[in-house]
Amino acid sequence: MNPGRKWIAAVFITLALLAAACSSQVTPAPVEPPLAEEPPATEEPVGELVIKPAPVDGVELLLLESFPLQMNAIVRGNLPDGCSQISHSDQTTDGNAIRIDLYTRRPADAICTLALVAYEETIPVDILGLPAGEYVVSVNGVEASFTLDVDNVATE
Repeated sequence: MNPGRKWIAAVFITLALLAAACSSQVTPAPVEPPLAEEPPATEEPVGELVIKPAPVDGVELLLLESFPLQMNAIVRGNLPDGCSQISHSDQTTDGNAIRIDLYTRRPADAICTLALVAYEETIPVDILGLPAGEYVVSVNGVEASFTLDVDNVATE
């Protein structure tokens, strides 16, 4: 055998010995099936929730092309922490004023990041049956206005 082939053979033998030394002879333990099926994770936290008014930075009113007219309020703001979420809204109409109260919820005992989290929420505004006129929509104190040129009633 010539010296070049001896050198290549020595390299292969060395690599084979290294591979054998690094391999594991441990037999993996058998995996046992779970005893009981775990309940699925829920998004709703267990325990008390803190419900607060949502901070609102701006309100944009969007009239939809239909008759009777429909309207959405596009509400933007920043949630105070990483655990807070938009919860629900309540709407009341008093004359030409439409008030929307928007709320957040968060687990009472949660440890949360203290970083602002931007949100945008679309809220349907109930304007069916309103007479023609100018109206002000207030979402947690932030106002926007719109005008109905005709009564917004359904035709039969």
